[in-house]
Amino acid sequence: MCSLIHTFFLSSSSSSRLKLSLPMGERMTTRANHAFIPRDTNASVNRHEFVCFYNFQAIYSKSIWFGNDPLKFSIPIFMSQLVLYILLSRSIQFILRPLRQPKFVCNVIAGIILGPSALGHSQSFMDTIFPKREMLVVNVLSTLAAIYFVFLIPVKMNKNMIRWPPKNALKIGMTCFLVPFMITASIGFYLSGEISRPGQRFFFIFMAACLSITPLPVLAYTISEYNLVNSELGRLALSSSVVNDIMGYFFIAVFIVVNQTTTRNSLLALMSLIAVVIFVFYMLRPGILWINRTTSKGRAIDQIVIVLVLLGVLIFATIGDIIGAAAVDLPLLLGLAIPEGSPLGIALAETIDTMLEDFLLPFFYIRLGLSVDVYQINDTRKFLVLQSLFITGYIAKLVSTMIPSFFCGFNLRHALSLGLMMNIRGIVEMLIFTTWKTNRLIDDQSMAIVTLSTVFITAIAAPLSTIFCKQSSNYFAAAKTRGTIQNARMDSEFRVLPCIHSDEDVHAIISLLEASHPTNDNPISAYVLHLVELVGRLVPVVHHTDIYKQASNDNHLDHVVVAFKNYSNNSNGRFFFQPCTVIAPYKSMHEDICRLALEKMVALIIIPFQKKHSLTNRWVFKSSLSKLNRNVLTNAPCSVGILVHRGNHGFTMCDFFSYSILLIFLGGADDREALAYCTRMSTHPGVSVTLVRFLLWEKNRDKNNETERRMDDLVVNEFKLNNIRNGHVMYNEKVVEEMEQVFCGIRSLQYNNHNLVMVGRRHSTNLMNDITMEDWFENPELGVIGHMLESSDYAATVPSILVVQRCMLR
Repeated sequence: MCSLIHTFFLSSSSSSRLKLSLPMGERMTTRANHAFIPRDTNASVNRHEFVCFYNFQAIYSKSIWFGNDPLKFSIPIFMSQLVLYILLSRSIQFILRPLRQPKFVCNVIAGIILGPSALGHSQSFMDTIFPKREMLVVNVLSTLAAIYFVFLIPVKMNKNMIRWPPKNALKIGMTCFLVPFMITASIGFYLSGEISRPGQRFFFIFMAACLSITPLPVLAYTISEYNLVNSELGRLALSSSVVNDIMGYFFIAVFIVVNQTTTRNSLLALMSLIAVVIFVFYMLRPGILWINRTTSKGRAIDQIVIVLVLLGVLIFATIGDIIGAAAVDLPLLLGLAIPEGSPLGIALAETIDTMLEDFLLPFFYIRLGLSVDVYQINDTRKFLVLQSLFITGYIAKLVSTMIPSFFCGFNLRHALSLGLMMNIRGIVEMLIFTTWKTNRLIDDQSMAIVTLSTVFITAIAAPLSTIFCKQSSNYFAAAKTRGTIQNARMDSEFRVLPCIHSDEDVHAIISLLEASHPTNDNPISAYVLHLVELVGRLVPVVHHTDIYKQASNDNHLDHVVVAFKNYSNNSNGRFFFQPCTVIAPYKSMHEDICRLALEKMVALIIIPFQKKHSLTNRWVFKSSLSKLNRNVLTNAPCSVGILVHRGNHGFTMCDFFSYSILLIFLGGADDREALAYCTRMSTHPGVSVTLVRFLLWEKNRDKNNETERRMDDLVVNEFKLNNIRNGHVMYNEKVVEEMEQVFCGIRSLQYNNHNLVMVGRRHSTNLMNDITMEDWFENPELGVIGHMLESSDYAATVPSILVVQRCMLR
């Protein structure tokens, strides 16, 4: 540690003791055993035992007021290294943001700048910030980062994709590995004398494997930055990389065995590896599955279990080092024993991710940067050989990915994007390069060449893959036909896609569906979508549930499925539903919602608004869910209803259904869509509808909006005509002169007697043009009127709110 004074005590059989004090960093060696003994030490001293300990008072600086230099002590240097790296990496990310560079590239560049290639080329900088006496801390923390990063890889991996990979993914994954592997291995065999050090005859095989494999975590972390994990190409790329990972596991096992000094040691390493595999999968995994089964839904995993697993990772790393494997190899096996998406897997991911991303990985990149010295690149022939090998491998992988993609039905642009995705590199390759250098398989010059080549290829492939992977406008293909409530026929099924975040949303949505009046001639088909945030997984999942098969095989059904199944059974054939679960990041979850809405040709998406008023009068809100709602509104191929649910407010499901709706109508496409929905609801014998229309005084009307006004009049007249003999429908008309009177009129309405208030989201009429006002509000997805009713001022009086937006045609 920094400024620690090494003090040595020499003890002999006569209990005599000799105390030696040496300056920090001075190494004492002997020809016999390279122990910490000076070369000129008397031979009799070699019979004594040396004990080294640290002066822990040198860890903390007393302060500059006592004349101490803080950079001569461990803690200040440790903090300085971390702060300097974080500031540098974030600055590089900000500078390279217009170039769409991934975080990995920025992090490696930051480490290289701190290393001997840039700032570290100054000896005074290295002696001050990265003194040799402190490198033990950096090395230990970087090793811990590598261990826990590798452990999380299989924890988040979908194990079913290993056992049953998709057909197209299997084709592409096998082809894009085997072709570049055979090509680069052949070239590497011919040039093995140039790329391998003496005594490493088979090193070219492992280099060829490294160039041919696309690790799953690397690809998942990179394309998630570009919101492509839910795209068709993103899913296929992730599935193909799983096939590559299987090959990677094989080469890890081979490397452990081959990297031994003798045949006997290789056999012992192989037997030890087999024993560990048997222990993990036949003894440890059943216990982990038992923990997951006994953990009830919604209950957190006991902290003692998480601590034991984290300690187990270190134990496995120690065992790996004992049996001749790298410290990161056996934690990989332990991670394979933990099911992805399980309570334990999610708890481990949440516990490790923050610590790993913000604290441990910076030291890995610092260590990587310190090991890369561009000034060591002085052999032109070796540089050209390695560059030609890398370029050949990347081109072979690109072409071998594109060719099978054509047979899978992709066009040239998407095939090229997929090929570029499979060439993305990341931290796993840096781990491999660091291991090679530690084991002296490559020298300083080769380390600098392979690192810079990898960063350069990723800096090109990552942004280009996003450019060629632009989303098409297929979501809007069905908008003109069955994408709106107004265009839905009353003599055919009414298709809706209700989204569920939690069990609390179920009752309100079922009541809303019942108010929609399903009949034998006009049944409702609901594709119930359970939205789950992607935590503890790398690959998004869309799972369609067969309720009949699940009911026959398992007595435990999800509460959401049970509620909808009971409602379907009591509907006498008027309501049908198909449950589905989407597990994806919130920032790209709208892709799955819109894709399913397009495939099923639904007329309405119902999505809950997740902002709740707590008993402590504080608002509970998640910004990522607000962003999800806005993405759905922007990309949906049909109409969207955002439901703000506030308690039951009379929502009951009994023999006689009673439901009261208040519709505030100002005019515009969204208000007409909301009125069309009310028209459908008004046919229900237990539903009462009150329509309040605000009309601008005729003298203040803008003649340019006469078309919109006529369309509003047409829809309102149709509503009144359909309900002319309906005693449960009331119509009120209020004439106003300006927008301020509209707000006053809305405040004066009586809300206590209603269960639901319906409003349109946008009002681009001569009465109100609120599209330009959306950026002024915290929740622009609700529109001006919806945001007003949702505010805390109306929390006690206004019941649940449904904000309707008609499909945004493009």
